[in-house]
Amino acid sequence: RGYLDDAKFAATFVRSLAANKSQSKRQVQLALRKKGISSEIIDQVIANTTEYSEVAALKKLIAKKSNHYDDQQKLIAYLVKRGFRYDDIKNTLDTEV
Repeated sequence: RGYLDDAKFAATFVRSLAANKSQSKRQVQLALRKKGISSEIIDQVIANTTEYSEVAALKKLIAKKSNHYDDQQKLIAYLVKRGFRYDDIKNTLDTEV
């Protein structure tokens, strides 16, 4: 009857995270795994959800945290710890500055 549908739940969860939080793809995957969603469904949902963009989440987080970190290396370290890829961080910072 569709009462328990992991794919629908995962898609709703990813859309909610995209709207409310700036999380990396790794953080989203980990959160869904903790909720018992299979890796196949997670990969499929992240690939098909148009509302979620890791680059947009990264830009939003950089805008939010750039005032807190006066040293760019500390900001980069913070973003890497949050699960963003170093290359994506550097490219985004280079285009933003």
